Amino acid sequence: MNNDSFNNIINKNHKVNETIKGIEIYTQSYVEKILLEKDHYNDLFNIAFTPCVKSILRTVMHHVDGNQSKASRILGISRGTLRQYLIKYFGKLKID
Repeated sequence: MNNDSFNNIINKNHKVNETIKGIEIYTQSYVEKILLEKDHYNDLFNIAFTPCVKSILRTVMHHVDGNQSKASRILGISRGTLRQYLIKYFGKLKID
């Protein structure tokens, strides 16, 4: 591997790490906001988690042009589980 290839890998990893850190900071802020706005907490995990799951599913499904087999491989879940998630979070098997 030449130096340019190695530097590209390092730069990509750095960008991914920065993105992950940004997501962590945003998520913490989001959950803290929910905690401040609610008087009671009986479903915080689902309240905070649902938008994340929907975003991941929507992004991957668009990336693979709706191909559930490809999406399930990318997500590391079975096609049946993907279909369950699509129904649960979108009420249908296809995302517009």
